Amino acid sequence: ARAPAHEYLGSALAAAALQSAVTMGVGFAAMPWLLNKQSVETVQTARLGLLLIPCSLGFLYALSVLQARLHFFAYNALRAVVPLVGLAVVGVVILVDGLTVRLLIAVPILTNTLGTFLCFYVCRRLGLLHGQRPRLQRIRELAGYGVKAQAGDLATLSNLRLDQVLLAALTSATLLGAYVIALSLSTGVVILNGSLRAVLQPRVASAPTPARCTWPRRLKG
Repeated sequence: ARAPAHEYLGSALAAAALQSAVTMGVGFAAMPWLLNKQSVETVQTARLGLLLIPCSLGFLYALSVLQARLHFFAYNALRAVVPLVGLAVVGVVILVDGLTVRLLIAVPILTNTLGTFLCFYVCRRLGLLHGQRPRLQRIRELAGYGVKAQAGDLATLSNLRLDQVLLAALTSATLLGAYVIALSLSTGVVILNGSLRAVLQPRVASAPTPARCTWPRRLKG
C-alpha cells in the first residue's frame, strides 16, 4: 500500500537535516581552500551563504509533496513567490542605494524560509499533513528514488558548477560575479524542459511498472 504523504515529507525533512549538516560542515571547512585567492571577508561571506542549504532543501522538499500529488496551481504559485519576493526586496534596496553582497546572500535565505512556511501551510490546508514522523524505510525509498532520478542531473550540475569552482580559485571576485551573471542569463533555454519534467515525472513515477514502459511510445504517438 502507498504510504501517506506526511510520512514521506517527515522522512524527507529528516534527510534534509542530515544533508544540510554534512554539506554545511564540508563547505565551511573547504571554503578557505576553494577561495584561497580571495580575501578573508570573501571567505566569510561565502560561509554565510551556506545557510541557504537547509532553507532551500526545506522549501524544495515541501514543494515536492505538492508536485507528487499533482497540485500544480499551488506548486507553481509557491515556486513563483520566492523569486518575486526576492526581486521586490532587491529592487527596493537598489532604489535606496543600500545594496551589498551580504544582503544579496541574505535575501534568498529569507525568501526560501518564507517559501518553506508557506508550503507547509498550503499542504496542511490541502490535508496532506497529519504529523511528520520520519521513518527509516521511507528515507531509504526516497534515497533510492533520488539516486535513480537525479543520476543524470548530477553530472550536468557538476559540469555547470565545476567551472565556477575553478574560477573562484583562479580569478577575482569581480570577474567571477560577471561570469555567474552571464551564465544565469544563458540558462533560460532549460525552462521548457523543466516544465515538462515537473508534469511528467510524478505521473510516470506513480504509474504501475508495466504502464511506465508504454509512456515513451505514447509520447512518440
